This record gives sequence, C-alpha cells and structure tokens, in this order.
Amino acid sequence: MKQKIKNKLINHITTNGNKKTSEKILLKSFKTIQKESKKQSTKIFQLALINSTELFKLTKYKNKNKKKAPLKEIPTFILNSTSRTSFAIKNLLKNKSKNSITNKFFYDFKKEIILASQQKGITVESKINLQKQIPQKKRFFAFYKWK
Repeated sequence: MKQKIKNKLINHITTNGNKKTSEKILLKSFKTIQKESKKQSTKIFQLALINSTELFKLTKYKNKNKKKAPLKEIPTFILNSTSRTSFAIKNLLKNKSKNSITNKFFYDFKKEIILASQQKGITVESKINLQKQIPQKKRFFAFYKWK
C-alpha cells in the first residue's frame, strides 16, 4: 500500500487528534484481515478501494433566482485520482459512527473492507445506486463544459 493512501486512511479515521489510536485500529484490522483470508491485506484493501471508487458525484446546486426552488442534483466527474481515492475511503468509513468504541469500529471497518473486496457490502451498493441515477440526470450533461 502506498504511503499516501495509508496517510489518507489514517487522517480519515482520526478523531480528536488521536492519530496513534487510528494507527492501532488500522494495524489491527489489517492483521485480522490477513489472518482470515489467504491473500495479503494490502491487496484486499486495494480491491475494496477499486470496487468502491466512484467516477461521478452528484452535486447539489441552488437556483439563485428562486428562493424556494428545489435543489438541482447535477452529475459531475471526479477527474483527479487522489480525490477519487479519498472519496472511496470516505465511502468505506461513511457508515461508521465516530463515537463508537474502537473494537466495534475496528470490527465494522474490517467487515466492510472484506465485503467491498468481494463486490458486496453497503459501499458497493451505494456506488451501483449512484451509477443508476446518473442516466436519469443525463439531461444535465447537455450543459456540461467538456474540455
């Protein structure tokens, strides 16, 4: 695993400036993944990241002319690979509560990584649902600035 991705993962896990505890959680989860499966934990994490990365993001825009108009959801591309990986890490961690006990968080995180590497789990389902919503918002691509 690249050092940049590891640092991003630790930064997303970190709460209240406790970087040591987030490193312990990361190491503990990777060790248990290594014990449970026959593959390396870094390869499983790479699969989980690949399976949970999204190419599109729905951004909500407010109509400036009308005050009570509903928000428009316009699909936008995520062009930068570093922002794609950070969105994938956020999606892996999205379902976890930040105030949970470290053992519970570690267990849920490990479970989600394993499920995402097998193309199952909540993060992969949310990615699939987003990809299904994009063709419905296809009419907004007419106004998209292609470069």
